[in-house]
Amino acid sequence: MRCVLAHIAKGVDGTPASPAVDHLGLASLAGVLAEGGHDVSILDTLLHDVPDEGLASRAAAERPDIVGYSVNYSNVDDVFASARELRRLYPHAAVVAGGSYATFHCDDLLSADTPFHGVVLGEGEIPFLYMANAGADCAMWCDIPGVAVRTSDGIRNTNPKPGLEFAALGRRSYEQLSHLTRFPRLCYRVAIESSRGCAHSCSFCSIAASQRMAGCAAVRRLRSPTAVADEVRHVVEAYGLRDFWFMDADFLGQPSEKSRVLEIARRIAELGVDVSLEIDARADAVDEQVIEALCRAGLQRCFVGVESFDDATLKMFGKKTSGHVNIRAIEVLEKFGVRPILGMIMFHPQSTLAQLRQDHAMLRNFGYEKTQMLFRLKKYKGSRDAGQKQDSDGRGVAPWEDYGWEFDNPEIAEAWEKFDALRLEAMDEVFVHMTHEFRNGQITPEDFSSRSDAVFRTFGENVDAILG
Repeated sequence: MRCVLAHIAKGVDGTPASPAVDHLGLASLAGVLAEGGHDVSILDTLLHDVPDEGLASRAAAERPDIVGYSVNYSNVDDVFASARELRRLYPHAAVVAGGSYATFHCDDLLSADTPFHGVVLGEGEIPFLYMANAGADCAMWCDIPGVAVRTSDGIRNTNPKPGLEFAALGRRSYEQLSHLTRFPRLCYRVAIESSRGCAHSCSFCSIAASQRMAGCAAVRRLRSPTAVADEVRHVVEAYGLRDFWFMDADFLGQPSEKSRVLEIARRIAELGVDVSLEIDARADAVDEQVIEALCRAGLQRCFVGVESFDDATLKMFGKKTSGHVNIRAIEVLEKFGVRPILGMIMFHPQSTLAQLRQDHAMLRNFGYEKTQMLFRLKKYKGSRDAGQKQDSDGRGVAPWEDYGWEFDNPEIAEAWEKFDALRLEAMDEVFVHMTHEFRNGQITPEDFSSRSDAVFRTFGENVDAILG
């Protein structure tokens, strides 16, 4: 079977994607398909320098049997448009959607007026392989675990099975990496993973729901430190790429995993190559010994989902951390010269001005330039927050919405409106105008970094008028 895997790359809130990153999920899926004897290619709008509206014609030109689109909250509208155009240009292909958004919005994606024949639920490697093995006739997909299809009797779906262990997944595809080589250092990341799954169940996150659907709630699947270091070595030697981003939902993991993380750090450091690493972690897992070891391996950036510095907010989110733990994590990272990237959810249905001012004061201290620039709760379908009766009532964020809920308190609503106007202005300056200058070679990576930091610091200063 001829399979095309397609991705429309979008950044924060639909802004241009930055930095350039290969799509690890599609790379893993492509590797499994190729090993199964299928002909497969990946098309990414950013890496292939294809406009969003041109993706369908590129895919159609390959005369595929099956096209799989990766769908997320930032690109869903563009994916719908592209899939419809693909169906018009090449009606012979079966069109499939996958990803977290597709998993929890499969009813919307398979409604009568949409271009999709099927949806992959949860991790896609094995369901998509079985679909390809069965052929492009979606009537043959009805009993495949982890697949939803539209039939004459309505939508039929079968819950996924637990994902495979890393040793059984085989070798991922590296075809995207040749396209990353045109980007200078600091402007790309090679996606890599050392684990899958999360043992926690924060109220705003849909990862736990996806794991429950597959019958593996709170299960962590761990990759061997040797395999992780070997992949880093291979990428450096084969492609000359040196900047890596671990896509693990929780890289540092549970306390019992500390020795394993230290072993990963040791093995990468022993490669003796100049690399940079970025990880995602919980604040309560940030440990001086581990961070110091990872720094020797090349750690430069660490996303930390602090969400808030207000203990009541953290308790409401089920974070099982505290404002003090969050502060300590940031201080540890900065002690070793690691750039924290803070995930914040300042604005939520129970926000108070006192809580917002507390969070703002802490961000002014640490720097708004160290945030993700996303500050309002999104009720992702599948999360416990989306299951609350107020506003979303289990449906989550609809395609035409930004967040899935509205403020009851007019004072907080007004504060958000002013805050968001400043946020969007700053994001437009950095992710549209400055990114355009950078990609045209008008400014250096160092200039882009320093100027973007200045824009976001100014944003924080301007928020003083709202929350100061």
